[in-house]
Amino acid sequence: MLEDLFSAFGIRQKIHGLEISDSALRFAQADGDRWQMLGERLAPGTVEGGKVKQRAEFVAALKKLREQIGVSRMSREKTRVVVAVSSANIYTQAFRLPTVKGEGLENAIQLNMQMFSPEEASKVYSSWHLVGEDTASGHLEILSAFMSRELVQEFISALGEAGFVVHAIESRAVALARLMRMRTAPLKSTRPVIVFVVDSNGLEFLVVRHGELYFQYFTPWKDLHGSERVIPYSAFEGAIARSLHQVLNFSSAHWPEPLEDIFIMSAALKEKIEAVLKDNFSLTIRPFEVQMKQPVNPRWFVAVGSALRGFIPPKEDKGINLLGVSVQEEFRREQMIRFLHFWRLAIPLAMGALLAIFLAADLFLRWTQGTLEAHPAFRASQDQAQEMRNFQNQVAAFNQEVAFIKKITSASPPKVDALDELNTIVDAHTITLVRFNMPSANTPASFIGRAKSEDQILRFKKALDDNPRFTGVSLSLSDIHPDPQGLSFSLMFSIAAPKTP
Repeated sequence: MLEDLFSAFGIRQKIHGLEISDSALRFAQADGDRWQMLGERLAPGTVEGGKVKQRAEFVAALKKLREQIGVSRMSREKTRVVVAVSSANIYTQAFRLPTVKGEGLENAIQLNMQMFSPEEASKVYSSWHLVGEDTASGHLEILSAFMSRELVQEFISALGEAGFVVHAIESRAVALARLMRMRTAPLKSTRPVIVFVVDSNGLEFLVVRHGELYFQYFTPWKDLHGSERVIPYSAFEGAIARSLHQVLNFSSAHWPEPLEDIFIMSAALKEKIEAVLKDNFSLTIRPFEVQMKQPVNPRWFVAVGSALRGFIPPKEDKGINLLGVSVQEEFRREQMIRFLHFWRLAIPLAMGALLAIFLAADLFLRWTQGTLEAHPAFRASQDQAQEMRNFQNQVAAFNQEVAFIKKITSASPPKVDALDELNTIVDAHTITLVRFNMPSANTPASFIGRAKSEDQILRFKKALDDNPRFTGVSLSLSDIHPDPQGLSFSLMFSIAAPKTP
């Protein structure tokens, strides 16, 4: 998820390949389907036996290489690389373990690596890679690698000073095995093969099974010429025959499949190499040919093989890495730094852009207001102003009249409701209304009526007393008089205002 987020924001940096040899720096980067390959020669003595001897000259050469890539020396942008170094300083060991999973596998691997480590654990960086599984015997095949901490730190420091960020450190052999796995025609046979590399570093034999490196054997040129400046052909032929015999013996002792194919990777001496192999061995000789859309000189194979590692998503990259941390850990650390750096720049820029928009909008509105106020069509004359004031006065007078009418109408409904209730009570007690008088809302009302009996009159008074709309109901016996149709009476009461909810 984190990787997808970084890709969405466009902050994932491309990863390139860099080979460091005794004689040159070689850089490879992919630009779509095309590859760009750049190099910088090292002065004699700058790097010897895969170790930096002249640090200042080494850093200067790295900076020149960065300029060839197209990055200015003043730029703060970092170039991320997978570094392939000489196999002379990397000790590898393959071993087998019974098939286990989880924490048990990790513990078993670490125990074996402690046994195989050429030095104390505090003095080396180590890494391992699961290269195969023998399902028939129920064993896992592990390749381990070890490299001096001091040497690794020297490379990281010099590369960092020159503007490079190290994504991973691996041996040339691992890079070549990856190139063979990803950019050569697959073999029909599943048997292991030998890759024979002859270049400016020396002679190197690799045993590759199922596209994975299982074994490497390296002989530097200095072991052949000693104090002499020229290597005799007999010494060259003897070194090839002797080294290849050792590789074949090692393979036959560890794996049942015979080695029958040998791939030659060399920019020169191919005819002489093939002659030595044909005279001494019955192996099928094959050229090491990569399948790419452009021709690639063999001297760039290592750098291209390391660059191909950048195509592998970090969460899937389980290869050998002698950087001291896993590729996944280094990826998360570096990408988080880039993510924070991105937002550290983006947030102030976004806030600045919003502020600029607000200021521009304010200036535009002020300009629009001034333009409208200055336009004759929006300026009122004295007659228009007087007409506007008269209109406002008329509106105020009209509002006063409306308020007065509303006040009158709001006071009427309570009285009407009370009279409706009085009429209901009169009908309920069979009272005949003779006269009703209510001079104003604040004075008692006078009610004169006729009933058939005194008891009927008293029940009518009690009904008025019980109704909260009528207060101060007054009936005197002296107000009851005989009448030809029964009894006439008069009483007084007030109408109460309704209770607000």
